[in-house]
Amino acid sequence: MNNYQSRLENVFERLEFELVSSSQVDDESVPSLPNKVIRETRFDNQASTINLLDFLRLYGCRLQEVVALSNASLGKLAPDSQKLISTLRFIELAPECITSLVENQEQELALQLTSALDQKRDRLDRSIALSVLGGPEYKAFWKMPRALERYPSADLSGESERAFYKLVSMRDTWLSGDVRTDRELFERQLFLISSGDGGALLKATALLLKRMQLLNDLLDSVLASEKLCTARTLYSFDVLANVVQKFFVGDVQVWAAALSKRQYANSTAIASLEGAFFDLLSNDYLSWMKRRDRLFNETRHAVQQHVEKLKILLTQEALKARCSER
Repeated sequence: MNNYQSRLENVFERLEFELVSSSQVDDESVPSLPNKVIRETRFDNQASTINLLDFLRLYGCRLQEVVALSNASLGKLAPDSQKLISTLRFIELAPECITSLVENQEQELALQLTSALDQKRDRLDRSIALSVLGGPEYKAFWKMPRALERYPSADLSGESERAFYKLVSMRDTWLSGDVRTDRELFERQLFLISSGDGGALLKATALLLKRMQLLNDLLDSVLASEKLCTARTLYSFDVLANVVQKFFVGDVQVWAAALSKRQYANSTAIASLEGAFFDLLSNDYLSWMKRRDRLFNETRHAVQQHVEKLKILLTQEALKARCSER
């Protein structure tokens, strides 16, 4: 883009417009993921625990181990993804234990366990959302790299997009009542998300948008110049055509197309996840979503505008038509 801009400026230097300085994008100009992705609810500070005496009376139930781990200090400090695994295991094993308690005349504990089971089922979707969208892996997906290097490279695998779809599928299965889970498979999907390129995509798109806006301002200055319509040889159509073909079409547009491809692949996959948890998203996240999507839309529009302005400057007939409108 630096090369294309400098050559474009050289083509129109005789018009004596104010040259636009090249610019980089700082991280503050890119919409960053908010801290709160999932909105708070009135249930957040309500713990579902079984006291020690009740726990001892669960002897013989496979659920005992799950309850022990959840009530332990390390269990309470576990990340949301591990708490979700514990919740799914609880939901899977609790019915069997409730039946056993009823058979052994432990009616009070059976009722307590039934209440805890209902509570965990009611909050399951939120638990999944916290472990996926609210987890460190999703934050890592959107973390911006210090440098873009040669992004997007041809060896991007697309595994992170497939992981988003897989997690939506797992979520739907769990909510349908089948809470059996492959812990390693679940953690694998989270890892694949953490290694995705969301942050690089945002940074690269913001860089492209800012530069295209500068270049469009440059062309607007050219098109607004009084000399453009009064002189005949202010620039060479052939030279401009060569610059556009080699450095815009052959370079900038190739990169823009690669970014657009990555944006489509990422956005489609992420939309499936955001759609699944839409009612649980925080207002901060919804606002960030709008800023993120606006960045993509504005970038596409800026590239299209640039093409339209070049079309006017590349043909004598279009330029005459433009001048006749003044």
